[in-house]
Amino acid sequence: MLKLMHTIEEKKRWGFAPLQEKAFEASKLTNKNLEPARVVFHSYDLYKVVLLGKTEQVLAKLKGNADLGESGHPAVGDWVLVDAADTNSHQHLPIHAVLPRISVLKRKKADREQVMVSNANWVVLVSSFNSDFNDNRIDRGLAMIEHSQAKPILVINKSDLVSPDVVKSLCEKLSQKHPGIPVLSISATKDLGTARLEEYFNKGDVVAFLGMSGVGKSTLLNSIAQSELTKTSQVREYDGRGKHTTTSREMFDTSKGYWVVDLPGIKTFSLTGDSDALSVGFDDIEDLVAKCKFSNCQHKTEPGCAVKNALQGNELSEARWGKYLELKAELQIKFLKKARVKKRR
Repeated sequence: MLKLMHTIEEKKRWGFAPLQEKAFEASKLTNKNLEPARVVFHSYDLYKVVLLGKTEQVLAKLKGNADLGESGHPAVGDWVLVDAADTNSHQHLPIHAVLPRISVLKRKKADREQVMVSNANWVVLVSSFNSDFNDNRIDRGLAMIEHSQAKPILVINKSDLVSPDVVKSLCEKLSQKHPGIPVLSISATKDLGTARLEEYFNKGDVVAFLGMSGVGKSTLLNSIAQSELTKTSQVREYDGRGKHTTTSREMFDTSKGYWVVDLPGIKTFSLTGDSDALSVGFDDIEDLVAKCKFSNCQHKTEPGCAVKNALQGNELSEARWGKYLELKAELQIKFLKKARVKKRR
């Protein structure tokens, strides 16, 4: 007999948010057999899900008439509704619907947007202290995360490769440039600083790890979980970079009360071109722009410019303003390219 009642503790432990619970309750009005399940693995049209309150992973497939809502096709981290009493000859649970998302991390891939992970509470952007460190790349990565509605954490790995003075100086610089975002230095191989990172995570949280190939995401994840969740590769001696290891998206239960997702390493962080991307990551600057005396203010010599006043009063840093302008220009270029493609069609 199906279990249709779930305890508060189960909902908290499995990260079943009120938004998703409300949608689930509404679905029971039309189909009492539907159960909420979380997507923990995705490859092509095949999914692995875990029913709320359970631990066993079950194969699942999307029904042809599934209700995708505004979410679209399921991704790792999504909550879906399955009929646990209805399996086909291959023992795949049918996915009837995708529940609303509290966050969605997307990237631009070719001519489409790709969902990397859904419903993450935290996204840890991992860089490293070796020669692969890139300040502009971090700017774009954090903008992607803030636009997703997940909370960002910036981690600089491989602190054992440089002196303590270098670690301190760089972390202070990044903290000033990205106020309000935790900046942590760690060494995953030496298990230094990982305990500080875990202090941010609560029971039921989904924590995704994002970064370039070879920055040590998989090693960090295994260090936190204290078990071999994902494969790791050795760093190449000639350039200090690790080999690309993670090739699929999968969500793991750490047995510490929260879940982790090791995302495949990517070559570049690309903004999706959404019109509200800047308003999410730079809401403070957007508010200043709205307060300018003139609607077409260029924020240079115009009187009554709120941005210029904030810069002069040190309420807004030149670095953050420059980052805003750079990303705004990038989004405008993407918008123009889309417009040209539509016009040609």
